[in-house]
Amino acid sequence: MIAVQAGRNEAAVATLGKAIGLNDKTPTCMAVSPKPCSGLDRVDEALGHYRQALALDPNYLEVLYNCGNALLRLKRYREALTLYDRALAIEPRFAEAIHNRGSALFELALYPEALAEFDRALANIP
Repeated sequence: MIAVQAGRNEAAVATLGKAIGLNDKTPTCMAVSPKPCSGLDRVDEALGHYRQALALDPNYLEVLYNCGNALLRLKRYREALTLYDRALAIEPRFAEAIHNRGSALFELALYPEALAEFDRALANIP
């Protein structure tokens, strides 16, 4: 993760690939691996990693949220809403997920619903 923090995403992807090869049954490992992919605009690849992590642990809050974010970046708004809804079923006051849910609704031109989510996100900021 030091490579990611230093902006060396290619090195991070290679290192994480080796780590996953050693233990691809750990949801935490699968959850961390997409981050450098996203930094390289390899969002489809990151999404695949998130889906693998969710197959291992379907209620992994961070992965649900990040998978929703990847789908939002890919303009797959309805799918993103599903992931945000799953995250919010686990943590209803997750302000970032609420906000991004509002962003997906906005992109779908569901403006009143989006505004309500933005207001709800503001009310849930810690």
